[in-house]
Amino acid sequence: MHEEVALRWDATAMPYLLLWEHFLPEGSMWPGDVFGVEPMSARGRSMEDAHTYGDLRSIAPGERLDSWMELTATRL
Repeated sequence: MHEEVALRWDATAMPYLLLWEHFLPEGSMWPGDVFGVEPMSARGRSMEDAHTYGDLRSIAPGERLDSWMELTATRL
């Protein structure tokens, strides 16, 4: 038996993906290392990076931005 996880999102709103990992120190109270995937609207890791790459967006007062994300987990 194993698990399968699928993540889908609106690539028009979040066209980039950040992959990150956090290694826990020996003796940590948490059970293990963490690996993450994070859909993003801009390249880089900060607003400064987004500005540098020309990806920084702003939403005007009253403006709306709709998006979606779907996570499916299956035990096989």
